[in-house]
Amino acid sequence: MLESENTLSYIIRFTKDFVRIDLIERLRLFCIKISRLFSKKNEVVDISDNKKFLFNTQYIWGFSELEFMSAAQLKQSGHDVKVIICDELPYTEKEIDGLAPLRSHKRCYERTKRYCKAYGVSYLRISDFLSNQNRKEAYQLSQQSFKDIKNYKKNNINIWDYAKRNHSHYFKGDIKPKGEYESIFRKAFESAYLIETAFSKILSKYVDYEIVSANGKYLQTGIPIELNKNLGNSFYTYEVFRQGNGVIVDKNRCSMEQNMDDVWEELKSSKLSAEDRNKLYRSFDMQQKSINLEDKLWDENRIDNEKEIISLLGIDLRKKIIACYPNVFWDSVHMGLDSVSKDLTSWLKDMIDFVKDRDEFQLIIRTHPAELKAESNIQSKFTISDSLNELFDKMPSNVIIVEPKSNVSSYSLANIANANIVWNGTIGLELALNGTKPIVIADAYYANKDFTIDFLNFDDLVNYLNNLNDKSEINNEEKRLVEIFSYNIRYRRKFNPPYYYKTWNYLYKFSDITRGKNKTLDNLVGFLLDQNSYMNIGSFDFE
Repeated sequence: MLESENTLSYIIRFTKDFVRIDLIERLRLFCIKISRLFSKKNEVVDISDNKKFLFNTQYIWGFSELEFMSAAQLKQSGHDVKVIICDELPYTEKEIDGLAPLRSHKRCYERTKRYCKAYGVSYLRISDFLSNQNRKEAYQLSQQSFKDIKNYKKNNINIWDYAKRNHSHYFKGDIKPKGEYESIFRKAFESAYLIETAFSKILSKYVDYEIVSANGKYLQTGIPIELNKNLGNSFYTYEVFRQGNGVIVDKNRCSMEQNMDDVWEELKSSKLSAEDRNKLYRSFDMQQKSINLEDKLWDENRIDNEKEIISLLGIDLRKKIIACYPNVFWDSVHMGLDSVSKDLTSWLKDMIDFVKDRDEFQLIIRTHPAELKAESNIQSKFTISDSLNELFDKMPSNVIIVEPKSNVSSYSLANIANANIVWNGTIGLELALNGTKPIVIADAYYANKDFTIDFLNFDDLVNYLNNLNDKSEINNEEKRLVEIFSYNIRYRRKFNPPYYYKTWNYLYKFSDITRGKNKTLDNLVGFLLDQNSYMNIGSFDFE
């Protein structure tokens, strides 16, 4: 029975892939290619101050066409543009436990190549920059004892750390690489080594090229931009958030960190209209009810009653209540930030160690609902709770872990707690908008904006908690600032991708990407040319 179900699943997946990729996508790319070849406006403009770009588009994902549309317009304007394609690695970022494996690396490579040919941009293959000796070295090193390769660095790139990030991405959790989980870690390590080797060669040949890449946190995207940064060159990143398909871009930072430091001084003196404020609070209210979220994190069974929560969790109000709200561990948005501890698990372990012999405290760790309430293919296979219970034989009596599937409201819990500590999750803004001043312990995009309490040193955090008395609340000026910040990060920092309906690109005519045809695309390309800000690139149609 199981074998027949697997066969049926394969047939369904094969059929869907064939229709989507081999029929619809091929036809659309053919139309783009033909319209490009016959387009009178396809003449390249010769400019004296041209820039040089390497688009790190190693594989096709839902929004890769943002890169191809931008690359083609840049080439039309006389800039030097090349796309880098992955044609085979021991492990790739597209692979996730529980999802169907890649049908073949060749098929993935050929697909990316079709996009390059359709849009008329040249490409480089990673394999052309790897020798057999490089591959042998990578494999042999990846097979060594973990004790010998832990925190291994090559050209100041922490290969071990990238392997760990991708390992958590593959298995969806902070799982130790042992037993059945070891092989993927070693393959990720091997791939990280190969990516570093290939891109070191690429960047030594293509000097002073700026890199454009999605994400920037995992091995296929993070290592290239880190290498280019170390060479003193610029890089640009973009990310598309599932919530509303909001695109965000940045220069010399990972865009998913949502930084607005460059514009905050100007923004903080601005004002929101009553309509803007209503729109903001309506949107966050919908978010707290999961109405405008991709996943149903909260429903009608959510427990908002504070007395009920106190009773259910066994909260002792005679103690100082500390609540922590970690991100989802495998979500790269929190990775690589300066913080009080090296990562989420380490922070929570440090917090437990801090309170375990201090009876005047009660620590509540409210794990993220999305760990187990998101769609099945991105649910955590190993939750934060699993990680902590593996670290402690017995959890201290004054530590309460609220599981992801719990209906306990994080917002009501924040009202109960004396201190509410966040890493860089959206919960920090939600708490501030609700009147509670969050304690931020990482370099979050909303840290140091005059409406949070901020720490990047654990000893300083401990000193603050030891002297904790009354709960800190948002005053009127801080409320004004958090409203301005939240509105701008939600509606002016993000934009909807041009020529997209949800995750489907509907561009068929090459001339539609020429300058002057789509203002959002023009502004996106203008940002890559340092002609305009990352703010207000396009509208964001989202409630």
